[in-house]
Amino acid sequence: VIATGCWFISRSDHDTQAYQFILEYPRRCYTHIFPGRETRWLFFVLVTFLVVQTAVILWQSAGAEFWQGISFSTHFANAVFLALSARTAGLSSVDPQLFGIPVVYMLMVCMYISTSPTVVTMRSTVVSRKTTFSSRAADARKSSVAECDITGKTGIEHHSADDSTIRSQTRRYMTQDVTILVVLVFFILCFERQHFQNDHSWTQGRDWAEFSFLKVCFEVCSAYGTVGLSLAYLDGAASFSAAWTRPSQVLLMVIMFMGRLR
Repeated sequence: VIATGCWFISRSDHDTQAYQFILEYPRRCYTHIFPGRETRWLFFVLVTFLVVQTAVILWQSAGAEFWQGISFSTHFANAVFLALSARTAGLSSVDPQLFGIPVVYMLMVCMYISTSPTVVTMRSTVVSRKTTFSSRAADARKSSVAECDITGKTGIEHHSADDSTIRSQTRRYMTQDVTILVVLVFFILCFERQHFQNDHSWTQGRDWAEFSFLKVCFEVCSAYGTVGLSLAYLDGAASFSAAWTRPSQVLLMVIMFMGRLR
């Protein structure tokens, strides 16, 4: 949008310099405008997520009973909607359980990833970056400055040069709370042991029990990704965690806060 605006504005207009400055140093002006290379990488990742999720949903739900009598265009629109919203917004026009275990597992992974592509791009462009530019004044004096984001921070005091890459930022973002999550999930399973033992819904021809380990992991990933999507319990209107014990619900709230602050 900015590049288009800069293109159509007359070169004699003083606003052209402002547009060019934003394009050259986007993070000094806005937190969610990135340099060209990072923007292309983010666009590629998001499109890849959308295509892969939609393809898996269509593949796994092909010929399913709940699609009988529904046109392919409606089927495709629901698959795209689920692929677009489930990773971050937690919206679904169809019960995710109807798609089967492969789709539920894929949604679980995507919810854990959540907004990490955007956040990783944001963090990788915040770290110190020495930019040499010539002054437009008569003396053409050159200076070296550290590019800051909108908060005025450069990250010099916290990150080294090796930490500025997207790969290192992704590794840090995706693994920073793994140990705590493993411990919290363990205690949730301990508190819900009685529910696991008393569940006998495997005999009803379901892909999984109403109270299963997969549904617990799905709820945890949804909470950590701050998504809010749930597989429910006994087809009820409340989320699956509503059937948990109080200690487990408290631990799930802790996981939600961890996901919001990561």
